[in-house]
Amino acid sequence: VDGRQTNLVVKDRSSISNARSISVPRQVFNLTLSSSEMSDRTRFVINADAEMGYDMSCDASKFMSSDRRVPQLFTVEGDVHYAINERPMDNGVIALGAYFGSEGTYTLALDTDVQTEVMLVDKQTGEEVNLAAADYTFYAAAGTVTDRFEIKLGGVTSVEENLAQQVSVQAVDGQIVVNGAEDTV
Repeated sequence: VDGRQTNLVVKDRSSISNARSISVPRQVFNLTLSSSEMSDRTRFVINADAEMGYDMSCDASKFMSSDRRVPQLFTVEGDVHYAINERPMDNGVIALGAYFGSEGTYTLALDTDVQTEVMLVDKQTGEEVNLAAADYTFYAAAGTVTDRFEIKLGGVTSVEENLAQQVSVQAVDGQIVVNGAEDTV
């Protein structure tokens, strides 16, 4: 299908890259904001090859629900509210925004299995929770906030980096010496 031509114009395909053959290291983080009745999701992706700022090929703006009761979750970069935000690690801080349809108790959860700390900072209460280990339940007034929460990524961002930090391989006196943590494969 990729090589089919439907007109008489011959295209030079040598400059077209095959996206399937490019291996870009990416780590996906899915977050859910839920009340007792409804929920919403957002995603941010750490990609060393991405750029800060909106990119139509990999980012998506947040479209708010027309049902004003539904809580809404999004990342914030400048004036843009993202449903999907693909970006480089940069300083490892991702601002979260939220809309709360009513006053009440809400839960933020990480829906992705990751090999790094995903610290949620609630600037209003001063609490910090590693979402990779536990959900965060909190109270919020009705309305929109864009400066209450932030995610701080730290530590290891992939299994490969984890292994690289735990294992060292050296040549010593004509022999190969491997040092690493126990249970490292």
